[in-house]
Amino acid sequence: MKSKKGLTVLLTGVMALSMSLTAFAGQWMKDDVGYWWKNIDGTYPVSSWQWLDGNNDGIAECYYFNESGYILTNTTTPDGYQVNSDGAWIQNGVVVTRLSEGENYTSDSIGTGTLEPKIYDGIEFSIENLGVSDMAIGAIMYPSANKVTAQHILEKKAFYETGTDDERLTATQRNVVDNFVSQWVSQHIDSSMSDEEISETIFNWLVENVSYDDNASNPQSSYGALIDKRCVCEGYANAFMRLGKACGLDVKFILTSNHAFNLVKLSEKWYLVDPTQNYYKDKSSTGVYYMHTIPEGEISIEEKKAERLEKQAGRGDEVALENESNLASAEMAKNKGFIFYADDSNLIQNILDLLYEQIEGFNHSQGIEMLLYTGNREFKEFNKLTYNYNGFTGRIDDVLEAAMEGQNVNGFTIGDTSSCTIRWLKDVGSNGSVYVNTFKDDAGNDFVLIDFNINPQR
Repeated sequence: MKSKKGLTVLLTGVMALSMSLTAFAGQWMKDDVGYWWKNIDGTYPVSSWQWLDGNNDGIAECYYFNESGYILTNTTTPDGYQVNSDGAWIQNGVVVTRLSEGENYTSDSIGTGTLEPKIYDGIEFSIENLGVSDMAIGAIMYPSANKVTAQHILEKKAFYETGTDDERLTATQRNVVDNFVSQWVSQHIDSSMSDEEISETIFNWLVENVSYDDNASNPQSSYGALIDKRCVCEGYANAFMRLGKACGLDVKFILTSNHAFNLVKLSEKWYLVDPTQNYYKDKSSTGVYYMHTIPEGEISIEEKKAERLEKQAGRGDEVALENESNLASAEMAKNKGFIFYADDSNLIQNILDLLYEQIEGFNHSQGIEMLLYTGNREFKEFNKLTYNYNGFTGRIDDVLEAAMEGQNVNGFTIGDTSSCTIRWLKDVGSNGSVYVNTFKDDAGNDFVLIDFNINPQR
């Protein structure tokens, strides 16, 4: 995504998909070339993966945007992943999803584990305690902070529960696994056992008999876990689901961006079961996190929706006031003659010359605003323009910011907390999303406001 410093992020491995990504509120856009995503802050993702909940259904999909900002569809991405006709990342033909926080954006806290531990029933729920890095699991453990509950996961179907992983197996492997499961149940389970005892028996057998091995021949399937006895987390989770279903348990398979585990319903409560923890907890079965109740969230999905709608209710008025303020600033800049044109060959130097003339030579923050006509380019076209100054290339605000930092003007040294921001016209969509475009003057010419916040060197 193009950031304030004009950088882009290119994900090149499966672990990269679990790294922190911020997807700002925005909306899908389409032109003659294809689909692209317009962020609330005027940026759009390029040469990067982004998790987006474009239809605001609580589930985010992952999309790859090319160097021009358009999603790839029905192809293999430059880093080797498959995307379907909608552009969504797929594995084995299935769209990979994760829970979002609604309002057209997703959490950027994956892999951080920054939330404070919580204790329920004497059990500490923390990322360190769980031993895995994916915040999707952490979100379950922190319902008050993330407002995600087991019920939310089940309602949004961020799981599958077929009871088998047949699509990963050959016909021969399916027969071998089916025979193994039948024999295993007859040898380990009897009618006197409770669901809790059955679940624990399955869990303990996997912990004691299966080794974590990412070089295994069948690492993600129940065949790898049950027959080869070597697999990764998906193999453990598929095996637990297959054995659990064969024993009559209600089991779900949860797949996050870099981990898989299970939910199992025992005595009308959902429990987290993760036999892979034997690997994550230094192969110590005594340290394995097992079968603690997933605490219910302190807010329901309905309450969360009402909360979001309430937040959106006043957004139109806020945006209108902001637009009015920016238009007043643009009029002041025009009256001062602080007017520039995007196609001027010496644009950056001319803006900097005026900027330095306006900076007062003493130690306080200063705000300076200028009017920039875009050459009748609306948001998307203008936002893609790049400029070069002193070897730095990027969008105009990025170039100006890089050029002015550290400059000494009349004894005033511009500090690195100074900034240059483009002020856009904002509008609110029917779903509450805020999006941006250029302003237009009375003649219909497009313009934006260049806003400098100049702070002294500290």
